[in-house]
Amino acid sequence: MRIAIILLAVLLTAGTQSQTVSISPSAGDLNTTFVFTGNGWQRGKRVTASYFLRASQSRRAYKTYVFTPRPDGGFVFRLARPIGLVDSGVTSRMCFRQRRVRTCKDFYVAPSAAQFMPATGRPGDLFLLVVSRFLAGHRLQATLTLPSATTRTFVLTARRTDGFVAGGPFGPILVPRGGDAVRFSTKETDPAGAYTVLVIDPKAGSRARAVLVLESGVG
Repeated sequence: MRIAIILLAVLLTAGTQSQTVSISPSAGDLNTTFVFTGNGWQRGKRVTASYFLRASQSRRAYKTYVFTPRPDGGFVFRLARPIGLVDSGVTSRMCFRQRRVRTCKDFYVAPSAAQFMPATGRPGDLFLLVVSRFLAGHRLQATLTLPSATTRTFVLTARRTDGFVAGGPFGPILVPRGGDAVRFSTKETDPAGAYTVLVIDPKAGSRARAVLVLESGVG
């Protein structure tokens, strides 16, 4: 009788083994590969991974994946090129289900960004326009709007690898994968006011805006 009780306790313990999932990293951008590592899952039984673009609206998955854990009950699932929102970051969710067990992990996808370095100055100063967190290798379209409402267009390309870019007022700067940097030279005759640049990725739909303010008579 005692042996039977012990065997029953062992079986119950094995049956209630928890399935776990960890994530690394928990935050990134469009170029980040999020890695989910699972342990304690039943071998030979398929796992369904559901990708929800917004953690707050996790009723209908944007995409689903199906796979089988390793013989030891573990798995490594990689999500590359996550979806980001056009103008803001988003907390997304990945859920793993096997039979009645469901485990979810949230992760943050940061938005594309653009900035002038420095952001203020006076006519004749040198500036650097820096963009980041766009999809690596994509061609970007930029539109500069002058204080007079006149517009000019130019093209950037999101870098495929990290690299230093020279030519700015502070010396070389590190531009990460998915970013780019261009010199922005002004003339002493340029009017004071706000200079706005809108950068768009026509393929992915990502966009970012940067504002430079030229002030007359700055120190």
